[in-house]
Amino acid sequence: QSSNLQYFLPFLVLYYIAEFWNTLTNLAMIVPALKGLYEVRRQKFESWFSNLYLCLLITGIGSWMFHMTLRYTSQLMDELPMVWGSAYMVYCLHRVSYAYQNI
Repeated sequence: QSSNLQYFLPFLVLYYIAEFWNTLTNLAMIVPALKGLYEVRRQKFESWFSNLYLCLLITGIGSWMFHMTLRYTSQLMDELPMVWGSAYMVYCLHRVSYAYQNI
């Protein structure tokens, strides 16, 4: 483990996965994002909807990798998509609220 954050959780479930339950619960970000990407294409929504789901998917995969390995590079893949994805979500909310004000 090379992460800045030190966790003292033992390898209880599997030796090759540092935090098994945290890794497993990241499916709650990955599966809905995949379903959302599918629905965006099926219903032909605007592209910024797929970008939102893509941000969620990248965050879920990065968090999956971090909790599996506890490496510094995967920590960055966990935290940076959260920051950029959150910023993009705020932009999209502003875009929608601005569009409704101009109707």
